[in-house]
Amino acid sequence: TNHAYFNLSGDGKLDILSHLLSLNCQGMLELDDNKLPTGRILPASELSIRFNELTPIETILQRYPTGLDDVFPLVGSDLRQPQLCLQEPTSGRKMTIATTNQSMVLFSTTGFEADFMINGKHMHSNYGLAIEPQEFPDLVHLPELGSIALYPGQEKVNHTTYQFTILPNEQIANTQ
Repeated sequence: TNHAYFNLSGDGKLDILSHLLSLNCQGMLELDDNKLPTGRILPASELSIRFNELTPIETILQRYPTGLDDVFPLVGSDLRQPQLCLQEPTSGRKMTIATTNQSMVLFSTTGFEADFMINGKHMHSNYGLAIEPQEFPDLVHLPELGSIALYPGQEKVNHTTYQFTILPNEQIANTQ
């Protein structure tokens, strides 16, 4: 239900390449050529980036040159410990996300060019990062990963919190 794009530079001044990202994930859900999950979780140790460490998005995209459009199974699913941290070093803006969902989908807009304008600029590659806390996609075909089925009388509730802060100048210097 969420496909929000984030760019913490302020007023769309910069793209997201200088942003720092960390994600507390078990690994990445393997996708087939149609971007559908196979059901296999690629362990974090097999990924070319340590997503659990703050890493510049530019570095991540050097390892994933076609961009991110991937599903990351999360470690933990409660609101007391954020699973994702996104920071923009120049502005000092920091966003953390904690969720009870089982995964986070990240989409980097790499290669996406569009005619519409945002803050006086055309939408372009790596201008924003879509962050989507959710259950695994296509669970109807992958029952071994869980279920999204609801039956009469059942209720399913997930919570996601977004926290935005400005880092003090000395912390900004340490992230650059």
